[in-house]
Amino acid sequence: MSLPIPSRRRHRRAVVVCLLVAGPTLLLGSSRGHAEQISDKISGKQHQRDQVGGLIGQLQGQIAVLHTREGQLRAVIARLDGQVVAQQQAVSAAQAALAKLGADLVAAQQRLQEARDRLAVDRQILARQVVAIYKLGTNSAINDLLSSENFGQFWQRYINLRRIAGGEHDVVDIVHHEADAVDALVADIAG
Repeated sequence: MSLPIPSRRRHRRAVVVCLLVAGPTLLLGSSRGHAEQISDKISGKQHQRDQVGGLIGQLQGQIAVLHTREGQLRAVIARLDGQVVAQQQAVSAAQAALAKLGADLVAAQQRLQEARDRLAVDRQILARQVVAIYKLGTNSAINDLLSSENFGQFWQRYINLRRIAGGEHDVVDIVHHEADAVDALVADIAG
C-alpha cells in the first residue's frame, strides 16, 4: 500500500502545483480584465472630462459674448435715457412757451378790447362834435366879418372856430391813430 500513498501525494502535489501555477495565471488573467475595465473607465472619464472642458470653454465664450452684449445694451439704454431726459426738457420748455403764448394772447385780447372801447368813445365824441359843427351852420370868414359888430368880436369868433376845427382834427387824428393801433393789434394776434 505504499504505492497509493505516494500517488496520492503526487496527485496532491500535482494539484497544488497546478493550483500554484494556475492561480496566479487566473489571478493575472482576471486582474488583467479588471485592469482593462478600470483603464477603459479612466479613458471614458477622461473623455467625458475633455467634453465637459470643451463645453465649459464654449459656455465661457458665450458668457463673454453676452457680457459684451450687456455692455452694449447698457450703453444703448443710457443713450436712450439721455434722449428721454432731453425730450422731457424740450416738452417742458415747449409747455412753458405755450403757457407764455397763452398769457400773451390773453393780454393782447385785453389790450384789443381796451383799444376798441377807447375807439368807440372817441367816435362818439367825434360824432357829437360833428353834430355841433353842423348846428353852427356854414360860416365863412366874410360872413363872420359882416355879422360882427367890431373887429374884436370877429377875431374872437374866428379863434373859436379855429379851436373847434383844431379839436375836430385832433379827435379825427386820435380816432384814426387808435383804429390803426387796433388793426395792428389784430394783425399781431392773428399773425
